[in-house]
Amino acid sequence: MIPYVVSDTLHLGPLPLHPWGVLCAIGFVLWDLIATRQARRLGYDRGELRALQLWGMALGTVFAHLVDVLFYVPEELLRRPWLILMFWERLSSMGGFIGCLVGGVLWKFFRWERRGFLPRLVRRAVPLPLLPMAEVLVSILPLGWMFARAGCAIIHDHPGISTPPTELFAVAFPRAADDGLVASYGPIHVFHGSDPRYDLGLLECGYLAIMAAVIGIVWLRGKRPAMGMFIAGVAMAYAPVRFGLDFLRATEERAGDRRLGGLTFAQWTCFALFAFGVVMVGYARRLSRRGDDVAAPVRARPAAAPLAAADEPQ
Repeated sequence: MIPYVVSDTLHLGPLPLHPWGVLCAIGFVLWDLIATRQARRLGYDRGELRALQLWGMALGTVFAHLVDVLFYVPEELLRRPWLILMFWERLSSMGGFIGCLVGGVLWKFFRWERRGFLPRLVRRAVPLPLLPMAEVLVSILPLGWMFARAGCAIIHDHPGISTPPTELFAVAFPRAADDGLVASYGPIHVFHGSDPRYDLGLLECGYLAIMAAVIGIVWLRGKRPAMGMFIAGVAMAYAPVRFGLDFLRATEERAGDRRLGGLTFAQWTCFALFAFGVVMVGYARRLSRRGDDVAAPVRARPAAAPLAAADEPQ
């Protein structure tokens, strides 16, 4: 069995360093650095890329929290109504994806403009195409998301169903705090517990690593696929695997997600995600056949040429 490894929260002075948060931060930094570099290479406006990221992060966080609270723990919301405003508690990955999509649509039509001390939301005279920027961000998403799922694996917040200890990906979950403790290395503790289960965070982390590697190989080939194919590929590759993994999720009685009609909210969302990927394949092919340069509006404008010196011969 795979040992059950858990890490304590460290502290940098008064600042707590939660293992999940640290790994998420590493994933975000890598995603941001690679996306910025790729956008620069393609000549995209980095200011607009940053604006799209901010829209996505803000709306992604809000929707991730709202979806989790409303669909998974509505009874907790009735008991603690203020939970709706505690955005640092309870986050749904699929809710986050929905929020990022909403943020992208808002970025397409609106921009923030500074008037005095306060920013003002202004409608764009001409909407910007979302596809080119989204293609960059989504193609790197599996790499960043892999670190987030590694964080889920180190805190074991997505326990799976019980499995025989001989299964390849069985994790030795402990039944109690002292069940099977083998060793402690500072803040890291290793258990060989007596409750073998799947760990959904670990399984998804491994699959995302494969997705990130495949995308990296496509990049190294040099010839980019048609615009939109990265988005279609990520959607169609992720949806069916996530759909299947949720059947391995623990029951509601053991910290599992609530079922709606026998399926989790994420599984229902996977139907829409896969259908979106199929539609994107057709759209990408049509764009390729037409030869449209959809990225032209988001390319950075070249700097103005310097004025000729006054004494330069005419």
